[in-house]
Amino acid sequence: MQALGQQKPGANPDLQCCLEGVSFDPQAYAILETIRDARSLGTHSQVLLDLQTGPLSEEVPTYNTLSEILCQRLHQAGFQVLPSGQIADSFGSFSFLECAFGELVFRFQQMWTLVVAARIAHRPSFAGFQQVDVVDTRTDYRTFDGFDQGVLRKFLHGALITNDHVQHWSESGVSACSQCGAPDSVGHRLWECPHSGSLRDSLPVECLQVLPTLPTVVSHHGWTLQSSLWLPWLRYLEELPAVFPIPQVPPSGPIIDLFTDGSCLFPKDPCCRIAAFAVVHASPFSLDFENTDFRPLVAQPLSGVLQTAYRAELQAIVAALAIAVQFHVWVRIWSDSASAIAAFQKHVCDAVPINPNSRHSDLLREMYRLTQELGSEKVALLKVPAHQSSELFPSDLDKWLITGNGAADSAANAANHSRGPAFWGLWEAHSRQVYENQWIARIVRRHIVAVGRLWSVSQPGVRPSVPAAHGIPKPAKNMPKLEWEAPDGLALHGPIGFSGLPVPLQLRNATALGKLHVARRHDFRTM
Repeated sequence: MQALGQQKPGANPDLQCCLEGVSFDPQAYAILETIRDARSLGTHSQVLLDLQTGPLSEEVPTYNTLSEILCQRLHQAGFQVLPSGQIADSFGSFSFLECAFGELVFRFQQMWTLVVAARIAHRPSFAGFQQVDVVDTRTDYRTFDGFDQGVLRKFLHGALITNDHVQHWSESGVSACSQCGAPDSVGHRLWECPHSGSLRDSLPVECLQVLPTLPTVVSHHGWTLQSSLWLPWLRYLEELPAVFPIPQVPPSGPIIDLFTDGSCLFPKDPCCRIAAFAVVHASPFSLDFENTDFRPLVAQPLSGVLQTAYRAELQAIVAALAIAVQFHVWVRIWSDSASAIAAFQKHVCDAVPINPNSRHSDLLREMYRLTQELGSEKVALLKVPAHQSSELFPSDLDKWLITGNGAADSAANAANHSRGPAFWGLWEAHSRQVYENQWIARIVRRHIVAVGRLWSVSQPGVRPSVPAAHGIPKPAKNMPKLEWEAPDGLALHGPIGFSGLPVPLQLRNATALGKLHVARRHDFRTM
C-alpha cells in the first residue's frame, strides 16, 4: 500500500489487492506459485503420495518439507486437502494437479474471496463480503478514468474519509457534515445529505427502492453482489457428465470423416454462459450427397465450470479422437476453429511440450494422448469455413464441407438448448439476479464517483488526488574529483563477465578500473 501511495487511514490492503488482480496479493501469489510449481516441476504421483503420507498421516509432519508447505498453502487459500490427494472447495472436489489451470484460478478466486471476507469481518459495513462478485467489480472499476478510479477506490477499499472518523486527527475535530451540519458518514453523504440530493434524484426509482434492502458492502462501498444461486449454478456445471457415449457400431470405411463443432450461448456473460459440443459422422464424399448422410455421433453439454466456445471446440476434437481410437481407423477431423487447429499443430504435429499451467492443459493433454495412442499418421485435422452458406461455393466438395459443418453446428446447438425445464428455471432465476445485481452496483459506483467529485469541489483546500508531475532534475555543477588514479600500463588477467574466459585488459584510468570492479562483483553474484 505504501508503494501505491494508498496507505490512508482505513484503507484495507486485502481489498485493494482484490481490485488489482487475483494474484496481486503477495500471499495469494505465493499460494498460486506453489501450486504451479507442484504441477510443473513435481511428479504428480509422488506429490499425491507425499500429501497422503505426510501432512495427512497420523505421524507428526516434517516441517518445511515441500509437501508440508504445499498443504499449508492450500489450507491458507481455504481448500480442504482430502485423503485421496484431491482438494475440495465450496462447490465440489477436484484434482488440483490434473485440472486445467484456468479452472484452478477460477476456483482459487472464489475461495480467496472468502479468505478476504474473514479478514475484514471486524468492519460492520463490509458484512456480507463473502457474497461479493470480485471479478465483475474489478472489471467495471477499470472502465473509469484515473481520477474517477481514485474517487471510487476510497470507497471500495474502505478508506475513512468522512468527518465521523476524520474528527479524531483533524485540526477542527468536527464530526458534523461540512455541507448540512448533520452527523457525517458514508451513508449520509451518499443517500441522506441534501447537498447530494440532486444526484440522487437522477437515479432510477427502481434502484432507490431496492437499495435499503441491500447490504452496505453494496450501497456504501460499491461492490457487486453475486447471485444467491451462484453455488447451485456451479454445482450443476460441475456435475454434468464429463464422459460421452461412443457408438457401438463402427462407422463404415477405413478412413472416416468427422465434423466437430462447439456451441456457446450468452458468450459475453461469464456468469451465465453455457456451452455444448458435437461430433458428426459424414458418409464418403459423393456428388449426389444428401443431408441424411451426416449423422451425429456425440452431442451433449460441456462439463465443468469453464464454459467457453473454445473449450467446447477442443472437447469435440477430443471426442472425435476417442471414437477413432475405439475403432482403430484413420480419421479426418473437420473443424471450423482455427485456434483449436493451431493448438493441435503446435502440440501434436510439432511436438511442443504442453505447459501444465496453460489454461486448457487438461484437454490438450488428452488430445495428445489419444493421437499418440492411435498414431499421429492416422489423424488429419483440417479447417472448414465456419457458418457459411453452401450457395456461395460453386465446388461440390466445398458444399459438402459446408453441409457437414452446418450439421455439427446444429447438433451442438440442439444439445445446448435441450437441457430440460429444471435447468432453464435455474438459469432464468440465476441470470436475472446476476443482471440485476450488476445493474444496481454499476449505478451505485457511478453515484459514488459523482458524490465524491461534488465533495472535492465543495471543500476548499483539499489536496488534489493526482499529484503534479516531478520536474526534470538538473545536472550538478560540481563534479566529484577522483580519489585515486590508476597508473598507465596496468594489466589484469582473469575471468570477467559471464564467459569465465581470461581476457587481458589495459586499464588507462580509474573509470576503467571502476567498470572492472562492477563486472567482477556481478560475476561473483551470478556464480
